[in-house]
Amino acid sequence: MTAEHQKRSTMDELSTNGPRRPGVGGRQRPLHPPPRGGGYLNNCNASEVRDPRLDDLAAAHMPAALLRIAERIGVDAFLEVWRELDKSEDLPRTDNGMILLRFRPYKSWLTYQRNRYILALHDAGRRPSQIKQALLDSYNIVLTPRHITRIIKSQADV
Repeated sequence: MTAEHQKRSTMDELSTNGPRRPGVGGRQRPLHPPPRGGGYLNNCNASEVRDPRLDDLAAAHMPAALLRIAERIGVDAFLEVWRELDKSEDLPRTDNGMILLRFRPYKSWLTYQRNRYILALHDAGRRPSQIKQALLDSYNIVLTPRHITRIIKSQADV
């Protein structure tokens, strides 16, 4: 058979999805979404997965407050803190080796940070009335200028 007599199929006959689309990639099939969805899987986040070692800590009679801390910061970080506390020689212990910890209330940390802020503003040349307004605007803390002056004087003695 010569090239003149050879029958060639047209693109419309070859296409299984109708006539050929014009342009680059015109011979490609049209894309239809899969019949049952597709896309991203409905996977859970890492935050939704509970570390099974928390159950081990509970079974080892870890106090509830420490279990909450382990859950919040992660078991690996908690174990690292525990390991550091255990090897510390300057912490008091009971006769059976239990570590005794004394923590100040968290409020004392906030007060310390507030006082540092007051001193920084004072060192920058602010007056107690200006510091009072800055505390109110930035942290919603209400102190009198007299109280602020006492804080500044008490820190100057240190």
